[in-house]
Amino acid sequence: MLIIDTDYPKGIYEISIQDNKFIIKGTNSDNYKINNEEQNIFMENILSKIKIKEKLHGSLKFKDCFVSLEDVRNIHYGIINNLIHDDSTPTIHKIGGFGFLCGTTKPYRLKYMDYCNKFPNVLEYISTNKYSPNDPSMFTFVDMKKYRYLIDVPGHTYSTKLYSFLHSKRVIFKLKDVKKEHEFYWEKLVKPNEHYIEIKPDYSDIIEKFNYLQNNPEVEQKIIENCQKLVSTLLRPDILTNHFLECVDKCWNQ
Repeated sequence: MLIIDTDYPKGIYEISIQDNKFIIKGTNSDNYKINNEEQNIFMENILSKIKIKEKLHGSLKFKDCFVSLEDVRNIHYGIINNLIHDDSTPTIHKIGGFGFLCGTTKPYRLKYMDYCNKFPNVLEYISTNKYSPNDPSMFTFVDMKKYRYLIDVPGHTYSTKLYSFLHSKRVIFKLKDVKKEHEFYWEKLVKPNEHYIEIKPDYSDIIEKFNYLQNNPEVEQKIIENCQKLVSTLLRPDILTNHFLECVDKCWNQ
């Protein structure tokens, strides 16, 4: 059996072979975002691209060889593809963020909202309902493209927005030195001030960085170009998927 740790959201896949078919059992801790049936369908679709050999045995972690389970969902449902093909221009020249607050359990988001209240002409945050794929009012990544700039604000322990934001054709603001419980291998390819604007975790320099971009549009354009190059090559969904399958392939007959 192959055991795959999805890392974030926390969960596992148990994958075995029976009658020359993959038997897939997936579970995760955020079942309201991705139910077990969906999770299994994602993996069935991915594994359909490789040939079944004999025994499959070992363990893998998504953070070492793939993207987060939410990113897998966004690839599977065409959300990433929608971002790739969307060339809309921003209508709001501010830094925008969005996400579910969950009371007072997400301090970085609450701190950002404090700054939004202080600088409403520069910063905005859209507090959304808890994620539900069946809620027609759910805010989407394409909806966020109305903002000229985006900010990736961690929730409880990690933010799963970065991979999608990189496809948005917008400059991303990202906090420096935020302690992470999870970091995926591909994140090491994303460099501060090359693929995003790095800001202090207390947001104290966010207005200064905003003004800098406003006064230097060539910097904004260069960062967008750098992101587009990265997501069209090393971070392309099919390349990441193939890398994951290469890792799975090493587990045959171990």
